[in-house]
Amino acid sequence: MTWSEYHESTKDSLELLKRAPHLLDWANMPDPFRNYEGAAVLDLPAEPPAPEVPALAVLNGVSGATSAGDGAAFLSQLLFYSAAISASKRASSTGDLYALRVNPSSGNLHPSFTS
Repeated sequence: MTWSEYHESTKDSLELLKRAPHLLDWANMPDPFRNYEGAAVLDLPAEPPAPEVPALAVLNGVSGATSAGDGAAFLSQLLFYSAAISASKRASSTGDLYALRVNPSSGNLHPSFTS
């Protein structure tokens, strides 16, 4: 099979979506976290503390103290804000809470699942 034949046989179309709509299977959701055998698990706060200095002030050169004493809280805050979480939603079928990111690679709002 050539690449163009493969492309034609696997691409989505409006007719295909009408025949068999693609729905999310919330019960078959993959684990959103990577687990490495033998590596310690660090529980991070689900809701990190708000930054002491606003982002626009930092961009203007203002610096502030960080809570370096609590590594887990600082790491949680760094990961939360670097993921650009814009909103949270709850799945109606399971009640699970998931976060929406502003800037995934495709440019759309994709869920980043959290427990």
